[in-house]
Amino acid sequence: MFSAQTCEWLLLLLCPPGEPPQPAGVLLLDSVSDKLDIKLKPTIDVEDEVVLEVWAEIEDDLMRKAEEVGGAWVIAWLEKTASHTIQVSSRSVVAEGQNIEALYRERVDQSHVNELSKAMGA
Repeated sequence: MFSAQTCEWLLLLLCPPGEPPQPAGVLLLDSVSDKLDIKLKPTIDVEDEVVLEVWAEIEDDLMRKAEEVGGAWVIAWLEKTASHTIQVSSRSVVAEGQNIEALYRERVDQSHVNELSKAMGA
């Protein structure tokens, strides 16, 4: 179980060529256990076949790597090397009561916001 006192989170951004960055997932790191939790959009709306192939494998690849070398190493590697199609935000401390599901809903999954806007006639 993650504790807010020991966790940091990052937003994973998808930056398709010629398009603005879009939130595509959340990475949650527990610094005490070095455990990495990942929640990514299951599908993305991108035409580029290479980007689609990378997206299909990235969550499993990151989880496998985190199990091998630790979550902190994976986060540091992403911070150092992700700079084109996949980027990460700065680290943020997890607020009390937040978990990966809440972070994902707030930062990535805007469908509930879109549904609310439609219901309000916006």
